[in-house]
Amino acid sequence: MPNLDNSVQLSETYSVLASSYAYDGLTGIDDTRSHKSQLIFLYRYATLADGTAVADVTWKNWYDPYLIPENVITINQGIKDVQVGDTTTTLLVDASGNTYNMPAFTLGGGQVFEIQRSQDVDNRVVIFGAGSRVTAQGLNNAVDQLFKSVQELDSRTTIVESGETQGSGGGGGSLTPGNYGDVIVNVDGSFSVVDDSHNHVINNVDGLQAALDAKLTGIVAGTNVTVSDNGDGTFTVNASASSSGGVEEAPNDGQQYARESEGWSVVTGGSGAPPELTASLTVSDPVGPDQTVGQVYALGTDLEVIIRDMLVSYQVPDVSNITNPNPTVSKHGVNLSFSLVSFSLANPSNINASVQGAVNFITPSFDSNDATQAFTYNGSSSQTVTMSASAGGVVTNTNPGAAGTDKQQTGFKLQVTGTDSQGTSFERTESWTIRFESYFGNSAVVANGSNGSTIIADLVGSLSADSMGTETVPTQSGTDYTYFIMPKCHWDDVGNITYNGAIAAYTDFTEVFVEVINGVTYSIIRNSTVGGYTAGDTLEVS
Repeated sequence: MPNLDNSVQLSETYSVLASSYAYDGLTGIDDTRSHKSQLIFLYRYATLADGTAVADVTWKNWYDPYLIPENVITINQGIKDVQVGDTTTTLLVDASGNTYNMPAFTLGGGQVFEIQRSQDVDNRVVIFGAGSRVTAQGLNNAVDQLFKSVQELDSRTTIVESGETQGSGGGGGSLTPGNYGDVIVNVDGSFSVVDDSHNHVINNVDGLQAALDAKLTGIVAGTNVTVSDNGDGTFTVNASASSSGGVEEAPNDGQQYARESEGWSVVTGGSGAPPELTASLTVSDPVGPDQTVGQVYALGTDLEVIIRDMLVSYQVPDVSNITNPNPTVSKHGVNLSFSLVSFSLANPSNINASVQGAVNFITPSFDSNDATQAFTYNGSSSQTVTMSASAGGVVTNTNPGAAGTDKQQTGFKLQVTGTDSQGTSFERTESWTIRFESYFGNSAVVANGSNGSTIIADLVGSLSADSMGTETVPTQSGTDYTYFIMPKCHWDDVGNITYNGAIAAYTDFTEVFVEVINGVTYSIIRNSTVGGYTAGDTLEVS
C-alpha cells in the first residue's frame, strides 16, 4: 500500500455561504508572481443559468461547466483571500459546440466553491515510502489524483497569459474553444490575446524604451528657441523675439496686422476687418453731446466710432420719481389736494428744454377735477412746479361699500411728461390707491342693528384692498364678542374663515346687520358666543 504525504494540500473546498474564501492552506504558493496564475477556481452547481441540468449536457471535459474564468475572480494576495464576481457573463461550450451561461454565484443554495493549486503533471502528490510495495491499485491512485484535476489545463492557460509561449493550444491537455479572460482559444486550436485585456510596463516590451529614447533626438531647438526636458516626460519650449530668430511681435501702433512670409503687414480690409464708411458723412441731426450739426465723419471711419458717439454717450432722460405729493395708499373720503409738485430727474441735460413739459392730475371718470400745468425744464436733477389741484379721494361716489361696487380705486393719478433731445416723449405716472377702512377686534357691545359706530370704537381699523388676511385676537375680557366690520362688497366675496390655521370657523361668524357708517355700507359680522376666542388666537379670512 502507498504511503500518502499529507503535508501536500492542493485544494480548498467550501460551501457557497460567504462572499470571500481563503486559500492560505494550499501548498507551494509562490509570492514572487501572481497568485491567480497559480490557482484554479471551480463552481460546482446542479443547473445552468437557463435551468438545464448540468448532468443532462455532454461536455468535452468534466470541468468545462464549473471552471470560473480569472476575470471574474478578485484576489487579495496579502491575506490570500478570493472573492467571486458576476459569473452569469461566463460563456460555456459543450461537446457539440452549444453555448450556455454559468448561473449566478448564489449563497446558500447547496453549491460548492473549490480552489485548486495548479501544478505540472510531474509534481508528486502521492509518495511511495521506502520499502513500499508498488501495486497496480497504488499506481492507479497516484495517476488518478493527478489527471482528474484541471492542473495541466491551468498550467497551459498560465503560460499563455504570461506571454511566455506562443502557438497552438492543442496537444496534451488541449484547451476547449472559448473565452478564458485575457486569452481566446479558437476552434482550430490556435489562441489569441484579447485587445486591451491587460497592461504591461515599458520594461515588459523588448526594445520599447530604447525606441522612445531615440525619438527625443528629433527635437531640435532653432535660433532663439530653447527646449528643456522637465524630467517627467514633458518638455518646455521657449522662443524669444529677435532679428536673428524666434517669433517677432507685431507693431503696437493701434493698427491691425497679419503675419505672412515671416513678416507683419497692416490689415486694410477684407474679411474680419471692422466695417468702415464707404463715403464721408455729415451730421444734420446730432444724437448725443459728442455730435454737432455739420460734423463730418471721413471716408474710412470705423462705424464703431460713430455708434459710440450716437448711443454710448447718450443717456436717456427720465423722471425718476415724484416726491411731493407722494401718491400712496389713502383712506376713502380723504381729500387729495396740493399746490406744488416736486420730482427728481435722471440725465436732465438730455431733456429738450425748448419743448414744454406738463404736470397732469388725472381723476376717475366719475370725478371732474382733472388739472394740467405746463412748465419748462430747467436742466437740474430735481424740479418743483406750482400747481393747485384738489379732489375727493373716494373709491366710488355711488353707494360706496355696497354689494357689487368697487373694492378700491386706483384712478387718481399724477403724471409728469417731457421730450428728450431726440424728440422722443417720456413720462412718469404714479397713482393713489384709495381703500376702505376695515375693522377687527373684541367688544362687549351687543349688536342691535344700528350701533355699528359704537362697536367700531372698540376695534382696530386698517386699510385693506379686500379685508382678506390674518388677524390676531386681542385681549379678551370673557364677556366680549369677536367682530369683523368690513364693506359689504368685501364680505360678499369672503368664502372661508380659519381658526388657528386649521379649524374651520366660517359658520361661527354671522353678518348680524348691515349699516351705512360715514357714507360707507358696512357689514357687521360677529361670532356666536362671548369669549369664544382667546387672546393670541388667529383668524384668517379668505
